[in-house]
Amino acid sequence: MKLLKIVAHKWNNTENRDKRELSVCRELGMEIVVLAKNEQEKKAVNKEIDGFNVWEYPTKPFPDNKFFKPLNKFCSLITWTKIARKFQADIISGHDWIALGIGYLSNLGKRKKKKAKLVYDSHEFELGRNTTKKRGKIKLFFIAKIEKFLMKKCAFSIMVNDSIADAIQKQYKLKNRPIVVRNIPPCWDLDVRSIAETRNFIQKKFDKERENFLIMYHGGVMRGRGIENIIKALTFTKDVCLVILGNGEVDYKNSLCELCVCENVEKRVLFMDAVKIQELYKYVGAVD
Repeated sequence: MKLLKIVAHKWNNTENRDKRELSVCRELGMEIVVLAKNEQEKKAVNKEIDGFNVWEYPTKPFPDNKFFKPLNKFCSLITWTKIARKFQADIISGHDWIALGIGYLSNLGKRKKKKAKLVYDSHEFELGRNTTKKRGKIKLFFIAKIEKFLMKKCAFSIMVNDSIADAIQKQYKLKNRPIVVRNIPPCWDLDVRSIAETRNFIQKKFDKERENFLIMYHGGVMRGRGIENIIKALTFTKDVCLVILGNGEVDYKNSLCELCVCENVEKRVLFMDAVKIQELYKYVGAVD
């Protein structure tokens, strides 16, 4: 049985939910192929990342500017649909509504027995997602219609917690409630020495003589998560330092750095890239 995972952005395998999903599929003996975005080259590239077969395809056949933006999107949608169809997968898992849409389009025209089963592994419905740019009412209206349509075509959907699963079932009047699979494992085997080493590493980054009280934000570094409020809260303390662990867009990270300078807390905030799920416990355990 072949599973195609469609990710309409760069595959760096720091997405815990994708890795956990595919690891389970691999244990079940499935053949796994990942279709992801290639941001560096104008041609397809095949790689092996953490044991997964990843095919990276470009999404901008034309120059990257405002004039060609709609054409790039349209051509990418057609191209990716053809590519997904060629893989002849038994199951297609969509990382988000766009990826799921590509999977759905790749099924069109196929006989019922030949169509791939669709899985929506969004973990949070699109209307409730934090985005860099504010969406207008018209755009949100069409997104809701498309997402609802696609979800009803799926074998099942996966959400990150019960409240989101309940909300989306009510929002879209779904017959079947989405399955709840949390991002973080329920337990870890802890290596106390590694945790202590990680804490020492973080403390040295702050370059202070005495140990600090450490707090951490972990997750996607994006608007709507309250990160600005955490930074501002530091102004009411002296020996508290903040670790921001996660990936995000460069422009937004730069705006947070500027906020740190404005609030005069830049020496007490440390930005760190996301780490693999196997390493995460060291950072969670290292802070207070």
